[in-house]
Amino acid sequence: AIAITEPDGTSSYRAPDGAMTQSQPDGTILHRAADGTMTMTGADGVISTRTPTGTSSIVQPDGATTIVAVGGVMTTTDVDGTVTTTLPDGTVTRLDTDGWSFSTDAEGSETTIQPDGTTTVTHLDGTELVTYTDGSTVLRDTDGSRTFTYPDGSTFQQLADGASISTEADGSTTVTNPDGSYKSTNADGSTIH
Repeated sequence: AIAITEPDGTSSYRAPDGAMTQSQPDGTILHRAADGTMTMTGADGVISTRTPTGTSSIVQPDGATTIVAVGGVMTTTDVDGTVTTTLPDGTVTRLDTDGWSFSTDAEGSETTIQPDGTTTVTHLDGTELVTYTDGSTVLRDTDGSRTFTYPDGSTFQQLADGASISTEADGSTTVTNPDGSYKSTNADGSTIH
């Protein structure tokens, strides 16, 4: 083992296995493990580590941690347990401790997943698709129209002009006009009313 103290107060220690530790006058400590892992503990308490494989991490004094994997995936865990993951393509996902998940993809679409599994996707064009755990969905268009799709395959469309279209699982359809008049047809196209 070799120990050296520089005139400026920097001290270094080299172990027989090749590991090295250096303490600087400002309180910063640098450590290189025998496997090549580099760790720096700053005077401010921030700990930075980089492994020979390229993975790096930063631990803040309050315990918040950021890890950057070799592929560029960055994961930050805040003190409150919130986890934020950023992918190389710009997609960002945040998982709160209460079970809510928020994600923004590279194109700007936003996805929210509630603790009960209900998912809402809001696209850049303003359309919004809500998917419930039973498989039913609601598509909201920017013109105010909405399309409800149910697990049995039936749908209900509420159009922006006040008209609606109801399609049953068997294929029968009812079109209701804004004035309340309607027309119903069977799946084979024959008119019911």
